[in-house]
Parts: sequence; C-alpha cells; structure tokens
Amino acid sequence: MYRQFDLRSDDHRLTCWLEDDQRLRPGMLVTLKGDSEHRYWEVMRAWSVSLDAPPERRWHVGGLL
Repeated sequence: MYRQFDLRSDDHRLTCWLEDDQRLRPGMLVTLKGDSEHRYWEVMRAWSVSLDAPPERRWHVGGLL
C-alpha cells in the first residue's frame, strides 16, 4: 500500500506517495531515495488516502497562473 504525504525541507515543500509505514507520522525526518541533495525531509502530514500501487509516474501536474 502507498499513502500520500506532505513533506518539508527548509523552504521546499513536497507532496508525494510513499510506501505506507505506520512509523511515518508528522514530525519525523526521512530521506528520499534518489534525492540528489541528500537532505532530510520532515513529515508534515500523512493523508488517509492510500493506493495498492504507486500512481502513474508519467503523469505531470500543472500549476495555476
């Protein structure tokens, strides 16, 4: 299962899907595999939404102008 999380690192914010782990809760620090800067991310929110498989990686999210 995968769950959606909001993460923060300094002035960077990230919403992503991570493998659901009961240990991941607000305030915890995590590192992300493939992060070129090897920074620590603080879990800000763990959403209740979960999926059996990670979402499609080819999807891109557009911003608002």
